[in-house]
Amino acid sequence: MAAHTDFEPLSWEEAEQNRGSIANQYQRRRDVASLATRQAPFTGFLATLHAPPPPVAPNQRQPVDTIFEQCERLRAEIKRGSEYLDQLHRELAESRSLLESWPIYERNCGKNPLAQLTESVLVNQRASKFLATWVKRRERRLQTMTKAANKALARRKSLLASKSPRNGAARSSKRSPLKFPENGDMHGKATCGRELVAA
Repeated sequence: MAAHTDFEPLSWEEAEQNRGSIANQYQRRRDVASLATRQAPFTGFLATLHAPPPPVAPNQRQPVDTIFEQCERLRAEIKRGSEYLDQLHRELAESRSLLESWPIYERNCGKNPLAQLTESVLVNQRASKFLATWVKRRERRLQTMTKAANKALARRKSLLASKSPRNGAARSSKRSPLKFPENGDMHGKATCGRELVAA
């Protein structure tokens, strides 16, 4: 039993085109794989970025404790985002320095790393730009959450003070509680009612 196969003649131009397209496909796959391995440390971080926040009813007020927990979570996210941003800046500086010395590398190794280096620089620039704006958004959100927590805490304290039995005696005295300056200067003088008390 013999197998019979017909072959058509193939010109050298077609063979070169086929070889070039196969080489390009292999190069693209290798570049994507190397990009995925370089960006692997950020995948866990990016997964937490895209997680949706839990839904809250619009007219439901959150307890102060949950607001403080959210503030702590935001602080941790900001810290982690800042650490990743610092890491990106270091990698970007390293890639730029390698990009400046690529002719020496090409001369010594016989390989042109320009495409990989420029891709690495572009990816790191885009990631650092996104991460910087993300950290700023989280910081603004933390400020608003902190203000809301302080208001809720003050409201809770006033409710507790109004329910305490000593509150009537405290209101009857003309002396008001200790007030600190708005700018946060604790080394200056604090006022207690109308009289000045040295801090």
